[in-house]
Amino acid sequence: MQLFEKLHLAVSGRFILFIGVCLAVCLMAVHFHKSISVHAPLSQTAAILPVKSTPSTNVRFPTETTDNKNPDSAASPELETTTAQAQTNTQENLKTKLETRRELMARLRDWAARDLNGALAYVSQMPEGDERDAAMQAVCFGLAQKNPARAVELAQSLDQPQAVMEDIVQQWATTDLKSALVWANEQPAGDQRDQFFARTTFILSQTDPSDAASLVMEQISPGRAQDEAIMTVINQWANKDLKAAASWVQTFPDSPLRERALNELQGVADYRQELARQ
Repeated sequence: MQLFEKLHLAVSGRFILFIGVCLAVCLMAVHFHKSISVHAPLSQTAAILPVKSTPSTNVRFPTETTDNKNPDSAASPELETTTAQAQTNTQENLKTKLETRRELMARLRDWAARDLNGALAYVSQMPEGDERDAAMQAVCFGLAQKNPARAVELAQSLDQPQAVMEDIVQQWATTDLKSALVWANEQPAGDQRDQFFARTTFILSQTDPSDAASLVMEQISPGRAQDEAIMTVINQWANKDLKAAASWVQTFPDSPLRERALNELQGVADYRQELARQ
């Protein structure tokens, strides 16, 4: 009996010791786990924790009113003022240059009318370019004020543009129509000759549209130059004698030119009626 009690006490003591050891081990494990959770490095915890994206307050998202436009495209007030001033200065400089050139051409025309050789000598020393070409034309026009026949010869010798030649011939016709017509008749057949006659026809139609009509049909070849000369004569003639001009147009064959001429006559008639009502 005593032996059994002793054994029972021994077993109970060992069991209690075993239980105590287990509890101690558990307590140590819990403490160690807490220590790791609290003192673990940030890099290790970040690898474990889920990443949670939060938009930064410094990020600017594109909008229709701001980011879609180039911020550099908006000029500052100072830049706008400078640009406007530069444009104004450019316009003023251009205006000054044009005025200076206009005055130069006017002086050259007057000079050529008084002293052709002196004006030519001055222009010949100018550098080649548009201004020199314009100066040569001014000399020709200046000479035409005094001697248009010689001006035509000068323009031909200087190989002036066709438009310059036509203007001088027309100026010649205003002072000496007969001589201008003789000269035009001596020119070789072609577009240039037709244009010379068209210019002289315009001058003649102002005083004698009937003769101008005959001149157009006889001296100018069929084509654009003749058509335009015919319309010029019709306009001048209808303003002087509408009935006579209409009679001439009635002789035209059916064509676009005849329709155009009839419209011109109607326009003149309407204009005269409007003046009569005023």
